[in-house]
Amino acid sequence: MTPSRTQIARATGVAIAVAAVLLVTAVLPAEYGVDPLGTGKALGLIDLFGASEPSPSPPPTTEAGPPPRVYKTESTSFTLRPSQSFEYKYRLEKDRGMVFAWKATGKVKYQFHGEPDDSRLKVQSYDKQEFTGGTGRTPVTMI
Repeated sequence: MTPSRTQIARATGVAIAVAAVLLVTAVLPAEYGVDPLGTGKALGLIDLFGASEPSPSPPPTTEAGPPPRVYKTESTSFTLRPSQSFEYKYRLEKDRGMVFAWKATGKVKYQFHGEPDDSRLKVQSYDKQEFTGGTGRTPVTMI
């Protein structure tokens, strides 16, 4: 029996919906580091972003060209007991960003947000959930 146009259209619609769900929940977090629903972090797929890409070979050195970038690195450790909390602030100059990574020995509730110097402006939240670690970067332009 040959499928009707309605059956073909319905099957096409279901296939498009399944593909869209897979794109948002798995492909975007693993391949592009974009995690709009938080499923990539929950499933551990966000950690795949960048892990499978070969590290680029350093460019040939020439006397002409921009100087190499210098990055500031720092590491801090905290020990928390149940029900304890802390707030760790890091000040960024305008149009600067940062790359960060953190880990915990158990699940912790955390929130990453930006606070503008002008108290009349709104605090911008970037990530808020419960997890054992994470990585990311702040937007280059802060509020």
